[in-house]
Amino acid sequence: MKSSASAAVSKDTAEAAQATAPAPRGVNWRKLLDRLFLVGGLVMLVYVVSRYPLAELGAACAHMGGKVALTLFVALGWHSTNSMGMYYLFDGRVRWRTLMWVRLAAEGYNSLLAGIGGEPFRIRALSRVVPSDQVVAAVIRDKVLDHTTGYIVSGVFIVYGVLFYTLPEAMRALLATYGVIVVLVSIVGTALVLTRLPSRFGGFAIKLLGGSATAPEPVPMRLLSRALPWYFAGRILGVCEIVLLLHLLGLNANPMRAGFFDGVLNAAGTLAFMVPQAVGVFEGTSSFLFKTFGFAGSAGVVFALVRRARMLVLSLLGVALHWLGRDWKGETG
Repeated sequence: MKSSASAAVSKDTAEAAQATAPAPRGVNWRKLLDRLFLVGGLVMLVYVVSRYPLAELGAACAHMGGKVALTLFVALGWHSTNSMGMYYLFDGRVRWRTLMWVRLAAEGYNSLLAGIGGEPFRIRALSRVVPSDQVVAAVIRDKVLDHTTGYIVSGVFIVYGVLFYTLPEAMRALLATYGVIVVLVSIVGTALVLTRLPSRFGGFAIKLLGGSATAPEPVPMRLLSRALPWYFAGRILGVCEIVLLLHLLGLNANPMRAGFFDGVLNAAGTLAFMVPQAVGVFEGTSSFLFKTFGFAGSAGVVFALVRRARMLVLSLLGVALHWLGRDWKGETG
């Protein structure tokens, strides 16, 4: 009797433990695909770099010298202009230096963590200054304007290149289609900033997190007209970085050609959005572009690697600024 009772108790205990045990987690296909695409990008990067002798790559690096550090100042320039654009989106309620600090840290996390972590940090940090729903709406508007101005600038340079440069026919057709589409989509996207959509999305997101929020008012045209030139200035500074790198490589630093390079690289990053940070895609596209215009493919690889190194250094700087200022409380204008 005792043994049968003990067996019954053990059985009940086992069944209870089985009932309360957490269900086995399914495969996270999104994370798995991200890792697979990252591995694929790294394989492509190794392949592109391995196609050129190390001595040839080293010679191109040596030719550029320490002046490549100037790219850091150019990048800080476009972060500054974008922060000024967001300053106007907030109607001056948040200081520019606060927005700059938050942007550098957020972009650092985005770059180091394959595009995640930056925006939640930015929303959390700026919510110390203004209501969370308004922050979410402003961050959405900032991202929309950053992308739409980039697509407009890229589209204009791509259309110029398609009309005036000798390109492979398949490449010409693809770029022409891409340029027209992104310009039209960007105009529509910029117009949407004036509507209540970003505000409603911001309020909806806060409510999902358990907070209470009212939808902020849409951005007045007067503020958008002040913010837009700063976002365009940031995009032009991105072209200036390419002009600088071409000059340091001893190549013809034609601004229109540099703008076309920037447009094609942006197109490659957009079409290969599934590859984190476009690893391998930028390097392969840069090598192809350089050879298309009669430059050494190795110079294109070094060009891409220098830009990636600049991004890494600036990302580490942004994360360091965050950790050095962990007690930051935020400031209003």
